Amino acid sequence: MLLTDNSTPSNKFLKAISLTDITRSTASLISQLRLTHIPLNSYLKRFKRADNARCPACGADKETIGHYLLFCPAYTYKRWALACQVKKKKKPLNIETLLGDPNLVILLGNFINATHRFTTHSEQTISTTHQTAPHHVQVISHPE
Repeated sequence: MLLTDNSTPSNKFLKAISLTDITRSTASLISQLRLTHIPLNSYLKRFKRADNARCPACGADKETIGHYLLFCPAYTYKRWALACQVKKKKKPLNIETLLGDPNLVILLGNFINATHRFTTHSEQTISTTHQTAPHHVQVISHPE
């Protein structure tokens, strides 16, 4: 993978992360994407931490960084939001821009969080339960 900045992590990248409101875990995931050491199945399979390299979201043969960020159909809607924001900044939607442009750190972090790809099952359950729990229940009686 080609990055626009050969030093990792670059001073521009560190500054971009420190000046944003992204969480430490999101900053870590962005760093892992830049270093190509992210727990996607194509990487995990190399170390026998996954049975295969398939994408768990869509079933594609290889879940690579490019597939995750640019092509996985399971994240099309989330990627559309990212693409609209990148387009407003008059930037191309490609790996080099997403991982190399410090001005896109928040947008990339939002995409990563929106996909829930790197959250554990228990975190997803808690998040889903919290989001779907009704604030109150209204009982409606029907006349007989």
